[in-house]
Amino acid sequence: MKWLIYSELARSRKSAVLSVIFAVLAVGIFVLIALSFNYGNLGKLPIEAKESFFDMNNSVSVPLIAIISGFIIDAAIDGSREANLCYRLFRRSTPISPLKYSAVNVIMMSIYLVIGLGLAFGLSAVVLAVSGLAFTAEHAAAIFACIEVVLMMNVIMTIFQASSRVSKDKAGIMMITMFCIPMFLIFLITQGMAFEISQEDITGFFLKLFPFSPLIILGLLAACLLLTAAGIKRREK
Repeated sequence: MKWLIYSELARSRKSAVLSVIFAVLAVGIFVLIALSFNYGNLGKLPIEAKESFFDMNNSVSVPLIAIISGFIIDAAIDGSREANLCYRLFRRSTPISPLKYSAVNVIMMSIYLVIGLGLAFGLSAVVLAVSGLAFTAEHAAAIFACIEVVLMMNVIMTIFQASSRVSKDKAGIMMITMFCIPMFLIFLITQGMAFEISQEDITGFFLKLFPFSPLIILGLLAACLLLTAAGIKRREK
């Protein structure tokens, strides 16, 4: 089983590195704009523009960074490439039980989940620091909530792939869907007033979920472990 984990890490390393680079570049844009407002040409704009940007940083940048950082979990499955689909066929042909096969998926997700959380907390702290804002419990709750959404999408996709034959085109559609749903979450956060939901309501909801985040994450990983194994058994019949 160890060799399979090492193989998965080697296979997914490139996707993980690209995800980290993308997240850092995205945060770099926020940082450059903030520095320009404080010390550069953007500082010449009306004070309302500066306040609007920093208010956005406080409410939107952290969830956005969390979702972008959470995409590193996609590296654990990365089902959009034909080569990886062929690799799965090879992996399933080895004498390993469906439960162990599923356990490898969960271990990979857990590894990248921890990396994604660390990336989200670190990059969010940088953006807030250059904006002159403090990192609060509300920010931590938003990070966990958004990461959990991304994890849920990956769990659903993993279970689906394990229990059905997924072509390259279908896998690509699922990846797009996984991207759109978290982006819709960001839209709800930024346009909350349009739905008669205030920013305080959304923040309050995240704070209520925050204490249960470990249980939610463990529940999603347990569901992935059991349902993926069940899907493989059903497919092998």
